[in-house]
Amino acid sequence: MQTSNKHTAVKDLLHLFTDAGIVAGAFDAEDLFELNLDLIQSTTRDLFNKIKFIVGETSQIPDSTSSPRISRLAPSNYASAAEEE
Repeated sequence: MQTSNKHTAVKDLLHLFTDAGIVAGAFDAEDLFELNLDLIQSTTRDLFNKIKFIVGETSQIPDSTSSPRISRLAPSNYASAAEEE
């Protein structure tokens, strides 16, 4: 996950949390962007190395034309309020 863009690096870190099933608590987003890009990337790499044996490791080539987050959504076990009408 090498990038020269801090925004992309922060998104990668948050996606790694989500993919691992880790729920990030409340935090000030500005705090993330005040960090050095190298620190964000090393944190992401360290976290990945610590959890990859739990969640597995796959090679992914990002598709810039679609959003992988939306396609991964599982159906909800709860009825939608709109369905009740």
